[in-house]
Amino acid sequence: QAGIRHVMYSQSGGFTMHAEYHIFNFDQGAAGRWRTFWTTRARRVVKSFGDKFLCYAIEREPSRRLPQSHSTLPGLDEQWMGEIDRDIQHAEQQGTVEVELPAIAARYRAVAERTNSACAWERVGVSFLRMGKPTEARSALVKAERLGRQTAITYAALGVLDAQEGHLGSAVRYFRRSLRHGPGLEETRRNLVHVLWQLGNRETAVGVLREGLRLNPASAELRQLWVEITNQATSPSPLP
Repeated sequence: QAGIRHVMYSQSGGFTMHAEYHIFNFDQGAAGRWRTFWTTRARRVVKSFGDKFLCYAIEREPSRRLPQSHSTLPGLDEQWMGEIDRDIQHAEQQGTVEVELPAIAARYRAVAERTNSACAWERVGVSFLRMGKPTEARSALVKAERLGRQTAITYAALGVLDAQEGHLGSAVRYFRRSLRHGPGLEETRRNLVHVLWQLGNRETAVGVLREGLRLNPASAELRQLWVEITNQATSPSPLP
């Protein structure tokens, strides 16, 4: 009605904002109407913003062929999970996350089962992965992926699960997808380098590591990995 045809959505900042200021307050009816509108009108536009911002075109007429619109529910995801996100961040800062994680995972799961939010299923999966429960983690992450979730976090977690189970080729594919969405994720980059090295693709592994050092030349962890796999005391200079 306002003539808005394109919107950008941040997948991160709104959760903290809602936890602090309670900026979203959908009742059940409003939540249902907004979800129906978003999942039938918002078409993902491919832009190279990684995971930080997503760009959507708003269709004039509803359509059932918009699967990626189900992967994010702006405003609703923040309302449902903002406070849980804040609590897990607080637990990490206090060093109590391992103790509190089972209760936090249960809260995420309650949201996921009630709302079938792809974002919530992603958080359930990552929580179970951190708790050392791979079966539960995979089940939740697969649900998130089937709902259209395409984030560095989902792909990185699925890659870790595949690597743990010895499915190295699949792990490589997931880690590469993760880095396309979040090239600065150094843990994922390290995981990809290690898996490629195990597969004997050592030249490719060095190339992946070189790219990470190009993005962040000051990374102590990537520099240490460079020393370990190349036996060179310094990273390549000049970097491409």
